[in-house]
Amino acid sequence: MSTGVLKAKQLSASGFVTQKRALFKQLLIFHPINDDSEYKFYDLATAPTGGEPYYAFQVYGKKSELMPIPDPGVLFDDGIYVTVISGTTVTVFYEEV
Repeated sequence: MSTGVLKAKQLSASGFVTQKRALFKQLLIFHPINDDSEYKFYDLATAPTGGEPYYAFQVYGKKSELMPIPDPGVLFDDGIYVTVISGTTVTVFYEEV
């Protein structure tokens, strides 16, 4: 059941956005480094110990990028864990359901 409340969590290091069931709604990445990077999103209630991510997003070169997700969003059943590249910032907009 949707709460209708959009939340945001900003990460500058790998970690949890939420450890609850949630819809991933939008992503804002600040990537001030020249290297290409991959941000990985895991559907887990604990930190990943290997395995494939639920979703991955590539960023090429310096940029800020806003990525909206089509409604209703991407469902993460067990929580959202994101790997964040050193020197960058990720803001995840989500709704706990």
